[in-house]
Amino acid sequence: MLLLSIGFNSCNKDELIDDDGKRDYVEICKNVADIDYAIVDYYKKCASIDELKQYADEIRALKGVEDVYFNETTTMFVKIKDFRTVFYSYCCDTDDEEAATSPQQMPKRIKANVEAEGNGNTYSHRDFDDAKVLIVNAQTDRDWSKRSALSVKYLFDELDNVTARIAESPNIEFFRNEIFDCDYLYIIAHGVYDRSLHWIGTSTEVPYGSDNKIDATALANIIRNYPENQVTYGYYGNSKKMISTYSTFYVSELFIDSNNQNFNHPGQGVVFNLACQSMQGPSSTAIDSINYSLTGVFYNKGAGAYLGYDESNKMGQAGAVEFWSRLASGMSVKSAYEDLSDEVIHDHMSDNKTNREWWADLVLYAPHMKETCIVRPIITFEDKSNDDGLLIDLHAENLYTRYVLMENNKEWHAVTDSELENLPFRYGFELSESEDFTNVINTGEKKFGEEGSTTAYLDYTQSLKYNASESNSKIKPETTYWARAYVYDGSGYNYSEPVTFTTKAYSRIDHVIPPDIRDQMDPYITIYDGNNPPNIEGEFIISPSELTYNSVGDYPVGHVFADTYIKFLNQDMHANTLDYREKQASSTQTGEGAFISGEGNNFSVFFNTDGIGHYSDYDISYKTALIISGTKDTNGIHNLQYAFVLVDKSDDPKPYIISVGDFRVIKDGDGYSPATTWASFLRKMKQSNQQHKPSFLEWKKR
Repeated sequence: MLLLSIGFNSCNKDELIDDDGKRDYVEICKNVADIDYAIVDYYKKCASIDELKQYADEIRALKGVEDVYFNETTTMFVKIKDFRTVFYSYCCDTDDEEAATSPQQMPKRIKANVEAEGNGNTYSHRDFDDAKVLIVNAQTDRDWSKRSALSVKYLFDELDNVTARIAESPNIEFFRNEIFDCDYLYIIAHGVYDRSLHWIGTSTEVPYGSDNKIDATALANIIRNYPENQVTYGYYGNSKKMISTYSTFYVSELFIDSNNQNFNHPGQGVVFNLACQSMQGPSSTAIDSINYSLTGVFYNKGAGAYLGYDESNKMGQAGAVEFWSRLASGMSVKSAYEDLSDEVIHDHMSDNKTNREWWADLVLYAPHMKETCIVRPIITFEDKSNDDGLLIDLHAENLYTRYVLMENNKEWHAVTDSELENLPFRYGFELSESEDFTNVINTGEKKFGEEGSTTAYLDYTQSLKYNASESNSKIKPETTYWARAYVYDGSGYNYSEPVTFTTKAYSRIDHVIPPDIRDQMDPYITIYDGNNPPNIEGEFIISPSELTYNSVGDYPVGHVFADTYIKFLNQDMHANTLDYREKQASSTQTGEGAFISGEGNNFSVFFNTDGIGHYSDYDISYKTALIISGTKDTNGIHNLQYAFVLVDKSDDPKPYIISVGDFRVIKDGDGYSPATTWASFLRKMKQSNQQHKPSFLEWKKR
């Protein structure tokens, strides 16, 4: 069963707003209430994020909505002007899970494990002497959550010298003032992850008025008391039976981290966080991301072990009861985790309406680790470049390390191969154009346990490519690089001695435009080679678009075509790629991952386009190339030239299409293409009636 939750968050403001603040929060909240009321109609009729996606354009068109975007599995995010981001999440809910309130109701498998491993009816355990167990239930509207909370409380009530309590309906301040007053913490709450913050639902309800809209004044009075990146609100309900007027506030890890408390016995606390995406962090590839996540907050507050799911889950409540029962029976954290059923650790999720599937993994993070043995890596490289492009293989040996992990919160044992995938041990390469490795180029990294790797000595090879189809290359021609291999052990890096290499010359344009065609074009357009072009991002206008050469002969030299609007964006200064947009008369051109070359302020942009011409007796496939050259300055482009050439086509006996090698070249007739905007270009087009002029991209024979 799906559960739908909605929340509002923002990460761009850390300061509280004074009563005489710069923004009128009541007026802002009135606008939010109106938008919220409108969007509710869309999500109420949807049972999955895929269904909601079909209304994205309509939601984006609502007044006050700035942007709409989605994550892969569960959530739509809506940015509201002058406010914050609204999230709509389809989380998993279930009504029938294994949870108990008495020994008779306890699942047989769990009861058997408790009795067998607990040595009878008294489950004394040294780690639980005078321990406090806190069960936080922020989902009191769900029967299963009450049963799960009572089941875990029952398990610990059977132990000597243990105090277990359930915090029903925890409010906002509870998560700051009381949540760490324990040794073992079980959180039952809704959760969602956006950008760099994880949000956990509380039981503090959002106020509503009699018109079924949010009470803007009451909302403003509450939310202005907290920084926007610490407290927000959301509402949820069963997707098949929406309760649109029930909503609660959410708190982020920054709010939880804002108190001065720690677990009662730092380093020995255990946390099981049932909230969806509770193991998410700001970057799944960032080596130190654990320090900036919900996991890191609990670790820094004294958690010896933290368990959470990386996605929306449905088996978490069953898994929590299983885990706590094993821990209460005397198992270590590690053993209790490893003994969980596979369907709990790897929760299989599916959407019957869309046939979409994903997995939610229960992850154990046990941060109390110590390095026992580490060997320095060795790096070598091999240059395999050829006429098709640059290819450098980096090879690392001795990627080896052994670690120990806390056992029973007091003892240590060596990490086995099967544990590696749950630990933050990684390896990879660093690449830089400077010997001191400033401005390191991220080449990606691997995790021990992937692709069959183990704690044994590991070899790893990574290929770095640069060619006419590689749009995210890590290297470029005729450049000197330094590279080193590393192993990360959870607390620091172990580096190899660096190696250095210089890449060979390679011209991408020769693979976009055949050299023989380029030789024909050279007298009519300047093409700038080089690997250090200027940043040319921006919007520009070519006016007048004057023809300087035409091999077809259908237009004379000096003919003026419609003005041309061009836009360069997303320029990658290392890979020398960018995206391109163009508008001229009734024609448009786009180029994703176009290439750029040049030196200093001189540049050339070039890319291929593929097309099919449909004619009465046959179709013709063809490939064209576009080239734009010029000299960039602060306010525009000098001496801009633009060439359009046919580089290949299929069989054309008629012929319908110009010959391979035919091309046109235009220039900006006044020698300068100033920066512009799309709106300014449209106004100019309408005023001069240029939309009726032909495009110089028309290549069909006349």
